[in-house]
Amino acid sequence: MPKRDPYLIIVVVLILTLGGALLYKDRTEAPSGERASALDFNVVAPIDKLVDKFELSVFRSDYRGPDFLPNSKISKWTSPIHVRLNGEESERLKGHVAGTLVELSRLTDLPMRMVQESDGATANVDLFVEYLENIESLYRAQWLGPYMETNRKCGLCSGTAATNKEKEIFYSIIIFRKRLSDLMKRGCVIEEFTQSLGLYADSEIIETSVMNEKVRFTDFLPLNDKIMVRTLYDARLKPGMTRAEAMPIVRQIIPELVTAVKERGEAALYQY
Repeated sequence: MPKRDPYLIIVVVLILTLGGALLYKDRTEAPSGERASALDFNVVAPIDKLVDKFELSVFRSDYRGPDFLPNSKISKWTSPIHVRLNGEESERLKGHVAGTLVELSRLTDLPMRMVQESDGATANVDLFVEYLENIESLYRAQWLGPYMETNRKCGLCSGTAATNKEKEIFYSIIIFRKRLSDLMKRGCVIEEFTQSLGLYADSEIIETSVMNEKVRFTDFLPLNDKIMVRTLYDARLKPGMTRAEAMPIVRQIIPELVTAVKERGEAALYQY
């Protein structure tokens, strides 16, 4: 991966503390999934909650506190996404990553595919599964060193995205800590790849969401999160839009999507 000029990018840090109470422990087994299994992930949340969820996800950052960021703007991908799995342990996630990319591609209308580890020039998303002590060097290699200390403390998996001045995301690095169970890794794939699209912050306003710290390790994308992704990648929302510019449009898009889902099912969310 060639070095990127740090003065030409804006780095957005996605802090996803999936570990919770496991934050500083090397646990390899997930906690009980009884809570998640008791939830109905196919129920559409009320429109007002979906609107609030979108606003909280796009215009906040987990690591900067609970308030909206004063100068926050929409960040999103506008180019095809090419994912590289780095190392043998990442390769074992290949099937689950491939399925996740198919789902997200249909929601965003962006081409997404995996590339080989040797194809350094074509990858714009890198997935690593690494020991904690090696994470610093990975961030520094991508000009992300200033954000490394925050990410060291983020738990079991995290991601960082880089945008240009127009707020178009052009690169993302996703790192899972080693020794996670298969369930944890699959959950990390769903959450990290979804949030790397521009839905940066967690909130508890909707219970059935991977972007909720109380929901752990679902290996599929819940319906309400599909609505979030589809909303962000509606053509009416442009990279660089401010919260004031975007939210009136969001309040039009989400009711349209909810109506379509109720009439035709979740297939109504797919753009192809």
